[in-house]
Amino acid sequence: MASMGDTTFSVIIPAFNVAPYIRECIESALKQTHNSFEVIVVDDCSTDGTADIVRAIHDSRLRLIVNEANSGVSYTRNSAIDAAMGEYIVLLDSDDLMAANRLEIIAGHLQDAPTMVFDDLQYFSGDAPEEGGETAYSRREISVTDVRGYGFEEFLSKDLGILQATIRKSFLAEQGIRYEQGFSAGEDFAFYADIFLAGGTVRFIGEALYFYRQREGSLIRTASERTYTSLASTTKLVLDRHSDALKSLPTAKALLVARHHHQTGVLNYHRLTTRIKQRNLIGAISIVIKEPRAAAALGKKALGKLLPATGK
Repeated sequence: MASMGDTTFSVIIPAFNVAPYIRECIESALKQTHNSFEVIVVDDCSTDGTADIVRAIHDSRLRLIVNEANSGVSYTRNSAIDAAMGEYIVLLDSDDLMAANRLEIIAGHLQDAPTMVFDDLQYFSGDAPEEGGETAYSRREISVTDVRGYGFEEFLSKDLGILQATIRKSFLAEQGIRYEQGFSAGEDFAFYADIFLAGGTVRFIGEALYFYRQREGSLIRTASERTYTSLASTTKLVLDRHSDALKSLPTAKALLVARHHHQTGVLNYHRLTTRIKQRNLIGAISIVIKEPRAAAALGKKALGKLLPATGK
């Protein structure tokens, strides 16, 4: 087993019921052109044979850890970080892929030991990414040369929490930064914000080296009231936790407040439309009274069509 300092990168993969994707994900990590890395899969008590697929891959650079009980993605990522022997933690979701030269290119940006490196990600669906596909940067009309000067304000204004970072492990240990448990969405955003606001040095690079699979059943396509609540709650967590630091960052604070305002608006709109579809008139009226902007967003005409008739 390599000791800390002998390994540059620890690619960590939290896994839960991803049997159709996990082998391809792991193989994309093991095919790296850089030679100083390990791959850690932490299985969160999958019931579809995910762990057995990982066990069948015989490679000394691969380790499997199985949680004692299903504990959620934040606990699972924290377990992987704790077990990592690499100087840098590389995030990879279990249904996504990495370009074969991802670690090699990122390694070229580590000369001054940045705390965190963000590379662009390319969206794909189906079997494999296609060359020249849409990326997180292109969706946001971001120039790959502009990102060199990005910091926390751009991270917020461009909504770049979807990116999957590479993070220096020693900084996490020094600052006591971990993934926040108890959230179903937004935990990545809070984790990155903690790093920025703890004084981490962050570098954005132009290459799209991460391949983000868009599939049916993914969180972004099946957003629920729990999802929207979690997103708003993680933003509020960042505002509260870093209230002192944000006093000297008025633009960042304003962006966070605006983000939370928008997220609570979306949450209440979702709550309202759900209550209306359920014909829960009392619940819908309660939301309109507390959050009139949810009704305004829905529109009077649409509201009239969805609410049950209450004629005299």
